[in-house]
Order: sequence, then C-alpha cells, then structure tokens
Amino acid sequence: MADHRRKWNREEYEQKAEKRKQDEDEAAEGKKIKSSPKVPLQARKYRVDLDSKIGKSSIVSKTTNQSQSGGYFCDVCDCCVKDSMNYLDHINSKKHQENLGMKMEPERSSLESVKNRFQAFKQKKEQNQKGTEYNLESRLKQVTDYEEKEKETKREKRKAKKRKAAEAMSEFADVDPEMTAVMGLTG
Repeated sequence: MADHRRKWNREEYEQKAEKRKQDEDEAAEGKKIKSSPKVPLQARKYRVDLDSKIGKSSIVSKTTNQSQSGGYFCDVCDCCVKDSMNYLDHINSKKHQENLGMKMEPERSSLESVKNRFQAFKQKKEQNQKGTEYNLESRLKQVTDYEEKEKETKREKRKAKKRKAAEAMSEFADVDPEMTAVMGLTG
C-alpha cells in the first residue's frame, strides 16, 4: 500500500528558508531610511484656518481627489477628516506631530531662559504702564465735545423731519383743510 503521509525534504526547505531570509535582508537594506533627529514639540507659528469652509458646499464624486473632497485635508499625513473638531484632534495628535518630525515632549527650559522670559514680560508691562497715563481734563473735554456733536446731529435730524413734513403739507395746500385733518396729514 502507498503511504499517504506527506514527506518533507528537510534540506530543500532549509535552502528555501535561507534564500528567503537573504532576500528579506537585501530588501531591508535598500529600504533603510535614516530618520532625522526629532525636534522637541513647538507651538504653531500659523493660525489654523477652520473658518474658510463654513457655509461652503462642494460636489464630491468617487473620482474627486481626496484633497478636494469634503472636509479638511492634512497634507502631512495624507488624510481627510470630515469636521473641524476631528481635524483639530488630528493636528494635535501624536501621529501628526511625529510626521512633522517632532517628538511629543516639550523642550526643557533652563533657569536662564525662564529668567530672561520674566524680564521681557516685566519690561513689556512697564512700557504699557508708561503709555497709558490718563489726563482727566483732556478726556472730559473729549466726552463733552462728543456729546455736543450728538446733540447737534439730533437737532439736524429733527429739522430735516419738520422740513419734509412741511413740504408734504405744501403739496396738499390746495386741498380742503378738513380733508387733510381727516386723512391725518396735519402737522
């Protein structure tokens, strides 16, 4: 009777495994890309534009490019997100930051840099305080001038309204006064 069990040729499969391992090693050597050293996490130097797509509509078909389809497209990660909340989550995500070449750790501050930062804020505060000295008399004069201008414009509006009413009445001068009173056109 014939033996139905499969017979393995150990030498043949060892050679195949060795060849496959060599091929994988050669392919891996060709694909090796030196990654640049990652930069510590930094604040964005641009404003994220979420308002540009509000109220806009676009036609999306199956053949439309992903970057032109509905939603927000990320060039760095080559993905499309459908709403602004998910887009913000995406651009703040670890995956996106790594694709930008950043690590998720902020730069460690030294004592000297913190002192310099405090000094800069202190100088800025002093400059703002110097620039905001108020002169009470000049401010009161500005307010009174503004109020006088407002009163004058109101007077002009009232005079213009009276002139228009007088012109309308002059049109009806030849009409019976009782009739104008009944119509409510009397001033």
